[in-house]
Amino acid sequence: IVATSICAYLVSKDMQSLCRLCKLKGVSLCTRTLMSTIDICTKFCKMDARVRCFFDLEFRIQDGQNVTEAFHNGNALVDEIISALKLISTEQSLSIMELESSTSEKFSRHLIAQNLVVNNTAAAGQLVAALEPVLSPGAWAIIDKAVYTRNR
Repeated sequence: IVATSICAYLVSKDMQSLCRLCKLKGVSLCTRTLMSTIDICTKFCKMDARVRCFFDLEFRIQDGQNVTEAFHNGNALVDEIISALKLISTEQSLSIMELESSTSEKFSRHLIAQNLVVNNTAAAGQLVAALEPVLSPGAWAIIDKAVYTRNR
């Protein structure tokens, strides 16, 4: 039920819809809860349903790597992806919601373009693919492209 609520948010008009749905279900709106339910949601959203453009960004933090430095680098890559999305978007004022789900072993961020709705997850994947030429190899590498396929 919570996954359905989050899924409804991905195609709903505003954050208030998510808040109302989660309150009805008795769910805390903390980031960790949102992230785990969004992971579930990507598995339950219908492939042919309209959806807000979204990104699943992640990379493993290597043993011995400075975690603070890894997060700094990850944040820079996220900023690069957002800038590239704004470059190719036809929206005058693109609104991006960032959801953090990182640990000391893994950098993980989810982005949802709140006012950029596409026909389905495959179309979201095509939009993401259009970013490849303007992204650095590092930024392109942290995008989980599997979330746009039927085999997720």
